[in-house]
Amino acid sequence: MLRILRHHLHFILVVGVLAVVMTWPVASYVFESDTFWLPSHGPDIFIEMWNAWYGQRIIAGQADFYFTDLLFYPHGLPLTYHHFSIPSMLALGGLSALMPVSNAYCLAYLLWIFLNAGSAYVCLLYLFKDKWLALLGAIIFGFSRTSAYFFSDFSLTFLPTLPLAFLFLHRGIVEHRWKQLVISGILAGLTAWSSLYTFTCLLLTLAMGILVFARSRWRDPNFWLRMMMLLALVGIISIIRIYPMMADSQALEAAMEKSISVEMGNELLTFFINYQHPTAQQIFSDLNISLDSMAAVSSGRSYLGWLPLILIGLGLSRSAYRRRMLPWLILLLTFLILRLGSFPRINGQVFFDIPLPKYYLNEFAVFEAFYVSDYFGVGALLPLAILTCFGLKTALKSVPAKRRPLLILLAAALIAFEYHGMPEPRIIKDERIAYIQWLGEQDDQDSIRLINLPMGKPHAKHYLFSQTLSGYPIVEGVTNRTPPGAYAYIQNNPLLKAWRKHEPVRCAPENQGEYLAALDDLDKDGFSHVVFHHRRYDADRVEGSFQDARPSYQNERAAVYTLEDLRQSCP
Repeated sequence: MLRILRHHLHFILVVGVLAVVMTWPVASYVFESDTFWLPSHGPDIFIEMWNAWYGQRIIAGQADFYFTDLLFYPHGLPLTYHHFSIPSMLALGGLSALMPVSNAYCLAYLLWIFLNAGSAYVCLLYLFKDKWLALLGAIIFGFSRTSAYFFSDFSLTFLPTLPLAFLFLHRGIVEHRWKQLVISGILAGLTAWSSLYTFTCLLLTLAMGILVFARSRWRDPNFWLRMMMLLALVGIISIIRIYPMMADSQALEAAMEKSISVEMGNELLTFFINYQHPTAQQIFSDLNISLDSMAAVSSGRSYLGWLPLILIGLGLSRSAYRRRMLPWLILLLTFLILRLGSFPRINGQVFFDIPLPKYYLNEFAVFEAFYVSDYFGVGALLPLAILTCFGLKTALKSVPAKRRPLLILLAAALIAFEYHGMPEPRIIKDERIAYIQWLGEQDDQDSIRLINLPMGKPHAKHYLFSQTLSGYPIVEGVTNRTPPGAYAYIQNNPLLKAWRKHEPVRCAPENQGEYLAALDDLDKDGFSHVVFHHRRYDADRVEGSFQDARPSYQNERAAVYTLEDLRQSCP
């Protein structure tokens, strides 16, 4: 083991240093317990934290994988289309049992980067038999904008199964070993339990690999027997996750409604411009290139890097490598074209008269679900890394062996600089969650049910975070694909219906009966408190609802009213 570690010490040191430097200050908050610091300001990070918390409840036998009434209480909602990532839930949930959840999130994020780079390193080391070439490819795979800078969603950044599944496919076919193909099938099938976006990209990658090998083996019945076994294994493992989604056609159609809106992440220039780089604004402001418009339609995951593209061009110039590079080039272009979405967008202008392949592939639900076409970038990572390694091998052909590590480290530093971007952190201050501590001091904790105001999906993501700290059921929630029927209970209660439309509701003589009846219904269904977050946007639109009520608790961020407090507000 020590000998193996010494042989790959360059990978451990370089990747370890880059993981700390390129995501700084994430590492500094791993053991900083005095500050609740998160590496992303985006509210989707709260969904990821809720997933880990809910996963702990599933393991403890206190929750169901496919349904919950902790959200949209009392009727609940199905979680069939929610993006549960089992590896993320286990890792973040396990670490948060040992340390505060904010520290656990930072540590899990760094571990994810190391796992992604490590899996690519193992695959590339097998393909090229050169540990320094494998290091550079691993850096491209592990530190690209796609894999290392999406701080708010672990399900889209857990990618080890992609290179490893291809590695075992390759070994299984070349070495005629069933065991390797079984491992490949298991890894591919389990990817459906991590991210269906990554699962789709992985299937396309394996399909390309099978087609390439089939050119010389199509007459071998054993080859097709092995491939059928592989596909069957992938199907058996993944069908348990996928079948519930496909079984209900009406639910599937409702889930796809989110996908038919304006596509995101399809700006062509983001392939070549890292608009989140600290120096990007200065460089491109004089070129009439709107970085703000890119930020509006892109998640910043599309950047490929100029040095990898230059090296790929250099590799293609060598005829000895061109034939081996061609399948990977086709695969890379396939994912990049899919990444452009249904219609090309160049500097903010969409060319609707030029339909792209995804426009026609949207007839299939699996492609329609990629409403953020940036997600196809996951599939582009492995071919980009492999093609770059071919180019670097060409560039180093006449370089003495002793100088190659230094040049590769220089190339790694340049790529790291290209991919660099700063996290946009979020700090949760104590006063924001002080009301939870007050609620925790009340009697009969099992009877607390919350109505958080103002309502709306953006706000509900923050309320998910509050639920991970308190565990109290809430009247509204949000999942990755929230079915419209989840709001039926809210629509049937006059108070909740008005609050969902951001309309104030006060008890007055003309509506006293209806107001008190709505409160009685909420009381019968178990609700106990209304939490008004008066620092959130839209709060001023419903603030009038509490003009005549005295809160049981209040600070500068939130006011908590019992249902009895609201009854007392009636004239």
